[in-house]
Amino acid sequence: FLMGATQALQGVWGTVWTAGMAPADQKAMWMGLGAVSAGLGTGIGTSVAGYGTANGLPYWVAFSVSGVVLCLLWVLLLFFPARWLTVQSEDDDGATELIHAEESSQADGQDTTLCNRVYLWT
Repeated sequence: FLMGATQALQGVWGTVWTAGMAPADQKAMWMGLGAVSAGLGTGIGTSVAGYGTANGLPYWVAFSVSGVVLCLLWVLLLFFPARWLTVQSEDDDGATELIHAEESSQADGQDTTLCNRVYLWT
C-alpha cells in the first residue's frame, strides 16, 4: 500500500507535466520515456529493497542507495552542456523553432529551473 501511495502522485503529475510542457511533435516520445523510466525505477527499487531486507539489511539502506544515486545523477546533469538541452520543435504552422531551456524561461521572466522545458532529464 505504501509503495503505491508514494508513487501515485508522481505518476499523475509527471504525466500532466509532460503533456503540458513537451513540444507537440515530441509529446509521444516524452510520454514513453517517462513511462519506461518509471517502470525501470520501480523495478530496480523494489529489487534493491527486497534483496537488502531478505539478506538482513535494514529497510533504510534502500532509501540511502536511492538518495545517493539520485544525487549523483543530479551532479552529472549539472555538467551537461546547454546545447544538449535544446529541443527542436515544429509550430502548428510547420515552422521549426529551437526551444532552449534558459531562453524560454528568461523570456517568461521566471526562474530557469522551474520553467525548464527539458526538466524530463531529472
